[in-house]
Amino acid sequence: MPPQNVVFEFVDALPQDHSNWRVVPIGPGVRSKEKLLARYQQSLEFPPYFGENWDALEECLLDLSWLPKSGVLIWHQSDAPLGRLQLPVYLDLLQGVIQKSRGTDYPVRVLFPTSAQQTLQR
Repeated sequence: MPPQNVVFEFVDALPQDHSNWRVVPIGPGVRSKEKLLARYQQSLEFPPYFGENWDALEECLLDLSWLPKSGVLIWHQSDAPLGRLQLPVYLDLLQGVIQKSRGTDYPVRVLFPTSAQQTLQR
């Protein structure tokens, strides 16, 4: 699971300070990789060349130059999406994006509900 040097944020509601952030809502119905990638594509208006795979998701999250400059807030509204096999890959990807996006025009924050904290820290 995720290394401890990057902290996901655990919240009960979307923070009030999100007005300058592009929000990607990941709802409770997102349980497959295909649905998850489609949610990102829709929310962040990925370009037509988006490859609909993990590498393409990471690449697009690290190059959001087609959007106005702002941070990206990935808001998981319920427990972690995906199954046990794909979840570690997804969490590692998010951690890499958080680290690499620090100090850029498009920093990324990742929020999970407080109810998911114990599960994600195992």
